[in-house]
Amino acid sequence: MTKETAPENVAPETTAPEKAPAKKATVKKAAVKKSAPKKAPAKKAVVKKDRKRPESVQLMSDYFSENRSIMPQNIGGHREEIIALIMQGLSPEEAFSQFVKT
Repeated sequence: MTKETAPENVAPETTAPEKAPAKKATVKKAAVKKSAPKKAPAKKAVVKKDRKRPESVQLMSDYFSENRSIMPQNIGGHREEIIALIMQGLSPEEAFSQFVKT
């Protein structure tokens, strides 16, 4: 009878150390999850705002008036494209920079 009880006593001892590393792994995963939310607010700040056409036209006009001296002669040919870019959320500076070579 002692032979039968010995294997039973050994089995629980071998399974207990196997469970301990699994707990350590979950602790590491939890630490990674805690650091992830810190990065999320930075992405939200980059979100661009869609604008309506009248607001976009006004922003384009204001930027053009302030920077007329650096604008090329043919910039008027890109008017609708610039307005569309501003409507999509680009700043007037970003929209004009796609057509002004520096």
